[in-house]
Order: sequence, then C-alpha cells, then structure tokens
Amino acid sequence: MRLLRKNPAVCIEMDGDHALLRADDPCDYSYAYTSVFATGLASILQTREEMRYGLDVIMRQTDPGKTFSYREDMMKAVCVVRIECDALTCRRHLATQSE
Repeated sequence: MRLLRKNPAVCIEMDGDHALLRADDPCDYSYAYTSVFATGLASILQTREEMRYGLDVIMRQTDPGKTFSYREDMMKAVCVVRIECDALTCRRHLATQSE
C-alpha cells in the first residue's frame, strides 16, 4: 500500500478461458485464452461505507443476491482499492476448428 500511496499509476491484467491446444506436431501446441489489460490510477478507499460497497461488488460476483456483513476487526485489517481505468486492451486466442 505504501507504493500505491507514493505512485497510484497501475496496470492490471485479468485472464480466463484457458485451454491447452494440442497438436500432432509438438511445435504446433498452443494455448487458448482471453485477457484484459488496463492502466489507470488506484485509490485506497478510506470510509467504511466505500469499503463495504467495494467488498460487496467483489463478493456478489461469487454469490449474487446475497447480503454480506463484515466484522470490524476484518475491516481494520483490509485495504480496498478502486482503480479508475484510463485505457483497456483485450486479446483473445481461441481454438479453431482444426485445434
């Protein structure tokens, strides 16, 4: 967190859709994926209200529709970071019919 406070410029990467693409020739093996890169500025959320909202956004991806509560000792132990993106780059390599 010390580094983010000093310089909030960040780059993040997320990926998924992973699959090994086998081939008869070992030199033709490949890997399928989807990835997203983003650059932007990070800010460490300060208020409990902002932190709860950010944690809820993350938790609802795992369990949509559920209401969450967070213990105060855990709220004191965690930092929640918001990233405002200024650029996005996406890349995808999918399996073809022959793969």
